[in-house]
Amino acid sequence: MKIMDNLVRIPIKITPDPILEAVVELRFQTNFPADAIFGLMYTKLNEMFPNSYEALPVLQLPEAVRLHDKNLEHAPYHKFRDDQFQINIGPKVLSVVCLSPYTGWSKYFEKIQIIVDYFEELSCITSITRIGVRYIDFFDKTNLFEHLKFRLHKFPFDIEQSSYTTTFNFEKFKTNLQVSNTDQLQINGKLFSGSIFDSDTYVEKSMPFNKSEILNTISEAHLAEKKIFYTLITDEFIKTLNPEYA
Repeated sequence: MKIMDNLVRIPIKITPDPILEAVVELRFQTNFPADAIFGLMYTKLNEMFPNSYEALPVLQLPEAVRLHDKNLEHAPYHKFRDDQFQINIGPKVLSVVCLSPYTGWSKYFEKIQIIVDYFEELSCITSITRIGVRYIDFFDKTNLFEHLKFRLHKFPFDIEQSSYTTTFNFEKFKTNLQVSNTDQLQINGKLFSGSIFDSDTYVEKSMPFNKSEILNTISEAHLAEKKIFYTLITDEFIKTLNPEYA
């Protein structure tokens, strides 16, 4: 599907807001020891998120396993959080997470800028290897497959589609997309039924640490995410979400 900007009408808000979680992730290379990034950032993050530090389960594994298992290369080891945001840190990864209820992009981007500014001050990164923006949306008591603009064609058997995963290129990014319909989603200890629209839009290449370029890429990936969402979901369904336009 070819996406044309002049055909995509993007609301400034839909209600109820379906965003469960948003994640901006930076993967990087550094010459510092494995846990030095956490040590450098601890004081600043403990000020921003007082008394919230938590070691993540991966730290229970032996260090040799953590450092040599390729599947764990970009796993976070530590997190800080408050009611709105969460910061995850690992030896080669930093992510800024916006929790539900979503604050809106402006406030979220302000937090991202603060973290990237501090990262720049530390001068500990040799290169950025991946910049990604991921949004996970949940639609309660809705089968989203009934409201997508695309279908699986010519499949020879009758199926009740419950999950669809694909990767595609859009603008200068790649996107990993998963759409799933489930009655076993647990949110805050309660089970819900409905659909998940999970899209991760990213650029993967080695580049020098440049704050302006990083923030511009994050902004562009965020806009690409919105274009993709509103292109793949039918206009009829969007109308049921009380869209507000500028």
